[in-house]
Amino acid sequence: MHGIYQGKLLPHYDTELERKPAYLKKAAENEVKSAIALEDNVTAHYIGGKLLKVISEVVGKRAWQVTDKGEEKLVVREL
Repeated sequence: MHGIYQGKLLPHYDTELERKPAYLKKAAENEVKSAIALEDNVTAHYIGGKLLKVISEVVGKRAWQVTDKGEEKLVVREL
């Protein structure tokens, strides 16, 4: 089944330098919902609304689940 992801996604988490601190502040203040944050060249694969895997073809790239409690690092599979 294909569809559009219904959650919050933060792309370019490593190259848009103002994005990370701004979102962390808003999350801590409960102004925004939880989100998945992806560095450039990283993608998230969802099935049925559930995160199946995070992948990248670039070694060392990272991803996080961002909540009001901060960042939780996600495992990134390298292709």
